Order: sequence, then structure tokens, then C-alpha cells
Amino acid sequence: NAAWNAGASHPWLEEIMPKISAAVDPNDLVRLESELGQWLFDNALTYIGLYSVGAVWPVGPKIEEWKADVKFTDLRNINGYEYIKPR
Repeated sequence: NAAWNAGASHPWLEEIMPKISAAVDPNDLVRLESELGQWLFDNALTYIGLYSVGAVWPVGPKIEEWKADVKFTDLRNINGYEYIKPR
């Protein structure tokens, strides 16, 4: 039901997306989007790239190597960014 699909689908998503698209009342829209957001978090389908968490980490070019502490398996994890140290 979307203009673009990463190759992933789920029956629950196919059910809720038309409801979200048709929601007119702002309270209904917030409720449905919140339900969708919670479902995406609880059912993190990270292996198919269905969603990602938009997080901005204010780091600059003058940092030590930090990739060893980053977890790539589950986008819900707090990653190793807190271990970044300046050079």
C-alpha cells in the first residue's frame, strides 16, 4: 500500500496502513501512528531494513576509532557511540 516497498510486508502492517491513510481526526491519527510506532519497535525487523531509528550523534572528525563498540544487529540497541573519545 506504499509507493515504495523494501521487499517486506506483514499482515498487520497491511491492515493498519489504510486506516492511517484514511484518518481525518488528528487524535485518531496520533493514536494509530503511535500504535504503528510501538509495533515497529516491538517487532524490530531490522534484518530487512523496514525501518531505522533516526538518531543524530554530534561527533566530529577528530575522534578515535569507535566502530568496535557499535552493535549492528538490532537498531533498538543503544550503540557504542557513548564510547567515542577525542583524539
